[in-house]
Amino acid sequence: MLEDKGMQLHKLESTKARLDISSDQLKKFQSLVDCQSRNLGLSKPEVFQAIKTMDALLWKFTFAGVHLERLWEYRQSIDIQNVLNSSFQTHSLSSHEVTDAAIELEGFLYQTRAMLDVLMLHILISCRVDFYGKMSRKVFRKKIKDVPPPHDQKATTAVDYLMKYVFADGMWGNFLCSLRDRIAHLDCIRPSSKSQETVGNTKLDWPTVDGKTFHRLTQDFENHVWDTLTTVIPPLWDQTWKSGPYIEGMWD
Repeated sequence: MLEDKGMQLHKLESTKARLDISSDQLKKFQSLVDCQSRNLGLSKPEVFQAIKTMDALLWKFTFAGVHLERLWEYRQSIDIQNVLNSSFQTHSLSSHEVTDAAIELEGFLYQTRAMLDVLMLHILISCRVDFYGKMSRKVFRKKIKDVPPPHDQKATTAVDYLMKYVFADGMWGNFLCSLRDRIAHLDCIRPSSKSQETVGNTKLDWPTVDGKTFHRLTQDFENHVWDTLTTVIPPLWDQTWKSGPYIEGMWD
């Protein structure tokens, strides 16, 4: 059954809103790699691969953000209801809304998991290791040993961060990958039936994963992703992250 035009326009608006929010910060990463890959003397093929992998990484980050934006729309609708209703109430999602939210959750997990693979590929490229093929954590740990000096120290710093703060047992990246792998291999995520989250005078009786509603879970994942990108990528290009808006020439 096709979505009605109102729903299609609503999703297009949320996509546009996310793109507008993200564009300024993403320009900072693009300009960083474009500027520094040339300043550090990479060959033309290396510059091409560095920019290509960064663009792919940012594209997947943006796609995941669109899924997140749509999940937050359910939460924002509760704010409007609170204005209209001053008494305490419980809000549940319809079966159609739960299905729609699950689709957005799975889309977020797929895009973010893929983004982590592209991040590992970008680390290899920035450290002068050619790689063509399917990326995985096992492949990454093997190929990172091929990093030539003097780039090996930067590679070690990046790998140590990923293995300690992203992929270690109990860390967010390991959990995200396990969720994505579960839905990719003929299984599904089985959320619990109730949430403890409240919004003003409304209790959200919504499905949860790991005790969190879908929008809270994916927001936490995105926050971790952003911390990882701003921590890992700039040092690969002999820079530290600069907060604030994008300014032309800021990495020169």
